[in-house]
Amino acid sequence: MDKYIDYSKNGDITSIKAFEYYDTLMPVEINFMIGRWRGSSYKTNATLDGLLEESGWFGKEFIDSENVHPLVYFKSDRQNTFILNPLWMYLRNISLLNFAKKHTTILRKTILFLGFIISTKNPKARLRMVEHRGKLSAAMVYDDKAIIDSFRKIDDNTVLGFMDSKELPEPFFFILTREN
Repeated sequence: MDKYIDYSKNGDITSIKAFEYYDTLMPVEINFMIGRWRGSSYKTNATLDGLLEESGWFGKEFIDSENVHPLVYFKSDRQNTFILNPLWMYLRNISLLNFAKKHTTILRKTILFLGFIISTKNPKARLRMVEHRGKLSAAMVYDDKAIIDSFRKIDDNTVLGFMDSKELPEPFFFILTREN
């Protein structure tokens, strides 16, 4: 496959175009996802675009098919990380999400301040093969949330993820890049 170019950087693609691109990508096996991945939004002007990164999100860690950390966050030093318990993630209220997006510094400081309460050492998701949009591919299934993140291969170190949840106000895509 050609070198990956993030056409979403300008935020000028729609979720329809993102789905068209996603549908062209190859599925991945569970073993492909094992490791630590750096995350970023694939910008489609969705409410969540940029919010996770601005709040201190590092990415995800796939230990094996039964043990996944879906929300790895930076500590205040921006070097070390901790695991945020997804149980504290609330996506249903668009007004709250828009407020958080406008006040990411407050959100980041709140996450750091409450880190000892909202963090966990326990994995909070699993990897399964799930059919999504006609292709069977590795997907991360949250333990305590009705969320499935489905993955498609951009290249050997990059995947495009799609967060599927009834709580989301619109489609949300993200990029994961494998850490060495």
